[in-house]
Amino acid sequence: MAQEEQGKLAAKANSQEEAKQKAQEADALDAAKRLIEIPIDNYFLSQTDADSYQKYRLDEKIVLLKLYPDLRFYIYGYTCDEGNEEVSEYIGLRRAEKAKNYLISKGIDGKRIVNVSSKHDTNPVVPNTDEENRRKNRRVQLVIVQ
Repeated sequence: MAQEEQGKLAAKANSQEEAKQKAQEADALDAAKRLIEIPIDNYFLSQTDADSYQKYRLDEKIVLLKLYPDLRFYIYGYTCDEGNEEVSEYIGLRRAEKAKNYLISKGIDGKRIVNVSSKHDTNPVVPNTDEENRRKNRRVQLVIVQ
């Protein structure tokens, strides 16, 4: 009986350790998703190519995307409230497409990218009250598919 009891206790301990490890992995995945979804901002008004700052921010996301190769995502390009809707739509789309091309050039499989689109000046992260805020709204964002 003692051996049977020890076997049950060992199995329970292994099960608890496995559950703990799975919970830690889930927490790490959730944290990675949150980091991947942080917007990449600071674009100038008509800028579509990523500068060194935006590439650095994309590179941070690439590291995480390579750690979690099963993650699929959307890429959205945003603008501020300046300019007409047609131009804003175009610039937002070009920002997203350029980000997609950069990710692919760095080894991210294009099949993981569900869609690329412009959200132009919708969903500002801050009010478009001054240039500093407008630069925060001019952004690219990766959104993980749930």
